[in-house]
This record gives sequence, C-alpha cells and structure tokens, in this order.
Amino acid sequence: GLPPYIIRVDKLDLLRDKGIIYYRKLYLAGVDAIRSVNLGVIYRSIVLFR
Repeated sequence: GLPPYIIRVDKLDLLRDKGIIYYRKLYLAGVDAIRSVNLGVIYRSIVLFR
C-alpha cells in the first residue's frame, strides 16, 4: 500500500482544489491521509528549523 500522506493547501492558492481532490481520492482508497487548509494564505512558504 501507500505510505501515510499529509496534504496541506492554502485557501487562496490556485492549486487548492486539486490538493483537496487528491486527498479525497487517497482517503476513499483507504490510505491514511490528513488534510489541512491554511486560511488567508496565498502561497505557502516552508520554513525548517533545526
């Protein structure tokens, strides 16, 4: 099977709907998946801390 997924999308991102659809497909296929929508954000910036 597939590994667990975390799908994070931004509310104002052009690709938001595609991310949500992908999450639904994973979920319906029985894959352990979590979805998160970041409100008020256009594009997500990833910051990594040590």
